[in-house]
Amino acid sequence: MRLLSCLLGIALLSACVRLDAQTGGLGFALRLGGATTRTSGLLIGADLGIPSFALLPGFRSRVDADTWGQPTSGWDRSNGGRAVTLCQLQSALAGYYGVGAGYSRLRSRGETYEGLELKLVLGLQLIGAGVEANWHIGKISTWTGMLRFGF
Repeated sequence: MRLLSCLLGIALLSACVRLDAQTGGLGFALRLGGATTRTSGLLIGADLGIPSFALLPGFRSRVDADTWGQPTSGWDRSNGGRAVTLCQLQSALAGYYGVGAGYSRLRSRGETYEGLELKLVLGLQLIGAGVEANWHIGKISTWTGMLRFGF
């Protein structure tokens, strides 16, 4: 039920910002993918660009919120995670790269690891969508990969 509520909330937020995003005001994207290594599972999330704000010269800011787990075993009860990160991104040829800092709660084999994390980001932007890989580095580390559907 929580997963359904989360998806409904993301869809409503998408509808609210779609018009503003098309005029260049906000950069909003839904994220769908997976996580590998110790905290594997299906990944869903969203990210929101922060216009006119950057901590590093020439970079742009984005807030990422992701959750991943196994739908058949209570989402992140035994393996999975949740992370919220403020990222600094730089455009490159047909893509982007960056770094972020945030907070994560990861579960591996029933053990919980939570605290600050560093996140490395590498993405390839296609028309209307993109492919992105992230390395979450914290008390334990995990790789996530996803499709980004921008609005």
